[in-house]
Amino acid sequence: MAIVDYTYYTNTYLGEPIAETAFPRYEARAEDLIAQITRGADYDSLPSAFKTLYQKAICAQVEYFVLQGISVATEGANAGDTSYTIGKISVGRGGSGSNAAASGGYSMIAPAARGYLEQTGLLSRHVDTLDVRNRWWW
Repeated sequence: MAIVDYTYYTNTYLGEPIAETAFPRYEARAEDLIAQITRGADYDSLPSAFKTLYQKAICAQVEYFVLQGISVATEGANAGDTSYTIGKISVGRGGSGSNAAASGGYSMIAPAARGYLEQTGLLSRHVDTLDVRNRWWW
């Protein structure tokens, strides 16, 4: 089951308009990316304040896909960008594919999503440990 539904995205987060039929695809891709950068954080075990930030991060990622194109999820670039080079002069964002990020393409992760997750500590590199009550601590 999706962490964010269409109603939350449109009525609570107030994201950029997207067709309801297209939303599940965008949400699934966004949820996968957020899980990757949080190293598979267990949403269900997060404190409620962190759950809200996690949901907002997913919404921000969906909105990023809507604005930049969903190809940014697989290519790290906006497929609609065009570029060309004449001699030593290049115009455009530098094309798509693996060189896009280095040459001015888009990041796969929405800056707003990263901002929400930074508040949770889920982006830090750490070693999981048990607290005094033998509960996992992130």
